[in-house]
Amino acid sequence: MKQKHTYIIATVLLLFFLFSAPSYAQENTIEIKKNKIHVKDDVVTIDFDIILKGLDFPSDFQITFTPVLRSKFNKKRLKHLPPMIVNGKNRNNLYKRSLSLNGVSKDPAVYSVTVAKGRLTQISYAQTIPFELWMDVASLYLLQDMTGCCDSSYDHGELLIAGSIDEQGAINYTYTPEVSFIAPSQESIKERRESGEAYLFFKQGKSDILPNFQSNKAELAKIDNSLQYVKDEPEAVIKSVSIKAYASPEGVEAANVALSDRRAKSLLSYVSARHHFLSRVNISAVGLGEDWEKLALLVETDHAVPNKMRVLTILNTPLYDREQRIKELDGGKTYQYIYDVLYPRLRRSDYVIEYTVPNFSIERGKELLKTRARMLSLYEMFTIANTYPKGSPEFCEVFEIARTAYPNNQTANLNAAAAAILSGNEDEAFDILSKYRRDPATWNNIGVIYMNRHEFDDAEGYFNQAMKNGSQEAAQNLQIMTQLKAALDEYNN
Repeated sequence: MKQKHTYIIATVLLLFFLFSAPSYAQENTIEIKKNKIHVKDDVVTIDFDIILKGLDFPSDFQITFTPVLRSKFNKKRLKHLPPMIVNGKNRNNLYKRSLSLNGVSKDPAVYSVTVAKGRLTQISYAQTIPFELWMDVASLYLLQDMTGCCDSSYDHGELLIAGSIDEQGAINYTYTPEVSFIAPSQESIKERRESGEAYLFFKQGKSDILPNFQSNKAELAKIDNSLQYVKDEPEAVIKSVSIKAYASPEGVEAANVALSDRRAKSLLSYVSARHHFLSRVNISAVGLGEDWEKLALLVETDHAVPNKMRVLTILNTPLYDREQRIKELDGGKTYQYIYDVLYPRLRRSDYVIEYTVPNFSIERGKELLKTRARMLSLYEMFTIANTYPKGSPEFCEVFEIARTAYPNNQTANLNAAAAAILSGNEDEAFDILSKYRRDPATWNNIGVIYMNRHEFDDAEGYFNQAMKNGSQEAAQNLQIMTQLKAALDEYNN
C-alpha cells in the first residue's frame, strides 16, 4: 500500500466530440481538471472536474459520462463508477417522466443529472470506493456516450484521465515478462476423425429413411456436412465411415436390436448413395439396441425428472424389468415424462468418419486455420503462430484457435493461457492454468500473473519452483521482478 501521496492538478485537452451533423461540426473540447485521484487507508478517492468548451448542446440530446477504472494487464478487469448525465431541456423532461413512471424521483445508480442550458461550462465529480489490489495497476478513463432523439446512438468516445491511481507521472520502469510456451511434438501420421449424432425419425417399426419427415432434413445434413468438411480438402484421405444406431427401451429387447440394426444399414445406404466416393472406403453399420447407459446419464442431468433418485436406483440395477419398474412409479407419470422427453434422445445414430491428412506448408496451414483447423496439428499451429511477432493479435489468435480445435488437449490449453497473458486477458489465463497448476509447465506463467498483480511473494514462489525444473524464463522473470519492486519502492517513497 502506498504510504505517501502527492495531489496533482493537471489539465488534459482533447477533441472529444466529433459530431457527424454539419451544424455541430465545430471545435468542441473537454478539459479534465484532476483534483484528487489517490488511495489512502484502503479507500480510492476520485475527484475531478469536466470543463466543456464550445459545446452548444441540442435540446433533445443526452450525454452520459462514465468513469471507469481499468487494469493495465487485464482488459476484462474493470470497475464502472456511477455515471453523470447531461440532458438537453426536452430530453430532461422525458427523463423525469421516466423516473416518475417508475415511482422514483432520482436514479440511485446515477451520480448526477445536469440540465444543459445553452453552452455548458463545468461538471464536478467526486467519489470514493473501496481499494482492491488490482487497482494498484489500474488507469482511470472517462467514457462518453451521446444519444439523440428516440435514443439513437450518436457518438462514443473515451478519454484517459489518469494513467494510475496516485499518479505522479508513470512508474519509471517498463517490462515485458517472459511467458513460457510449450512446443508440441510433430505427428508422424496425422489421423483425424469427424463424429456426431443424428436423431432421425422413422415410421413406427420401420427403417426407411424419410428425408422430409419431421426434422430429418436437418439431421441428415449433419452427416453430409461432416463428409463434405473432409472431402473439401483434396489431400485428405477417408479411411472408414461407421454408423452405430440405438433404440429406446420400449418393447422387446431383441426386436429393438434388430430394428436399430436395420435402421443403421438403411442410413448407411442412404448416405452412400449421396456420396459415391464411399464405394472406395471401408464402411460399416450396426444396431446396438437399447441404450440404458445413455438413459441414466440423461436422467442424471435432467432436474425435471420426477422421482429422479428412485429412477437412477432402478437404472443402475441391471434387472430385466427396469422399464416396468419405472412405469409403476407415481401412477405412470414418471414414465410418461421419460417416454416423452428422454426416449427420443435415445433413438439416434452415431457416426464416425476416420481420415488422414498430410503435413501442410505454412501458407496452406494459414488458409486451413480459418476453415478446417482440426486438420492441422498443434505442431503446425505452433509453427504458424511463430511467423507473427510474439504477443501480436495474430500470434495470440492462433493459440486460441488451437484451443478451440483441441479443447481437451493440455498443451493447447496451456499455450492458449500463455497467449491470453500477453493479450491482457489474465483472468482467463489464470482460470486455465489453475486446472493444471500441479504441472511444472504452468509455474512460470502463474508467477507472471502474480508479478503483474504485484503479489510478489506468490510470484517468487512460483518462479523458484519453475527454476528448479529448468525454466530459463523464470530466472529472467525473477530479475525483472527485482527491478520492478525497486521501481515501485522509489515511486511510493
